[in-house]
Amino acid sequence: MQTAIFETRRASRPIPTPTPYGDFAPSLAGLGFSVGPLVAGTLRPIGSAFAGTRDVDEVEAVAAHCPTANIGIATNDLAVLELEGDAALETLHRFGPLCEAPVAAIGSTRLVFFALQGGLPSCRNARPGVSIRSRGDYVVAPPSWLAASGLCRWVRSPWESFLVPLAPGWLIDLAGGTHG
Repeated sequence: MQTAIFETRRASRPIPTPTPYGDFAPSLAGLGFSVGPLVAGTLRPIGSAFAGTRDVDEVEAVAAHCPTANIGIATNDLAVLELEGDAALETLHRFGPLCEAPVAAIGSTRLVFFALQGGLPSCRNARPGVSIRSRGDYVVAPPSWLAASGLCRWVRSPWESFLVPLAPGWLIDLAGGTHG
């Protein structure tokens, strides 16, 4: 059911995970995600620009120096559907199902991960409450903690999904791309 990804748990403000990058980034890289460190509590890359890698040894080396960093995932070969609020839910009902894609939650925002064959430009505000993060962009990944939004958590993790499904045609169309 589409609304399940918008259900929230009522709980007190979560305590930040002390070492998100050190504990989780290497396993995300092992699943094939291109990861890189973000300044703890923020969405800002460590260094002058975001640079992600799938090389587990390289990720572990960075983790040894920046264990408390947030985790960023490069979206060059992904289409991450960013959903915010009721308008986003209406878009989902109009365009199509999400299948069993991994979903992350940060406050009231949901990030739905799809694989891409070929490039797709990022598209902010494709529809009310809907953005698509892709080529040249990155998103925060669980269990990062953002000072403004709290803990980023998996609603459906990539370990549950096993595969990141290909982006559906309606999503590519929404971003103004072409499917091949």
